[in-house]
Amino acid sequence: MSELETTKKMSPGFALFNCHVNDAKDRALAVLDEYFPKFADEIRTADEEGLMSIIGTEPTPATASFVVLVTMFVNESKEAV
Repeated sequence: MSELETTKKMSPGFALFNCHVNDAKDRALAVLDEYFPKFADEIRTADEEGLMSIIGTEPTPATASFVVLVTMFVNESKEAV
């Protein structure tokens, strides 16, 4: 593990910022594509504006679902705090 990696679980906002960890962004979009394709479309549109743009705005069902999935995938190999 590198110095920059942490073994502690990340909060949703921090996990979203680190959505490259464990391919969380791609995996979350794959789940949304399978079960909620319109949610995935909304997230892809937000991603064009900058994915972090969803932080600090009123959550929609799509953004809330995406953040939960990303957080779960980023934290899947981390120990509980």
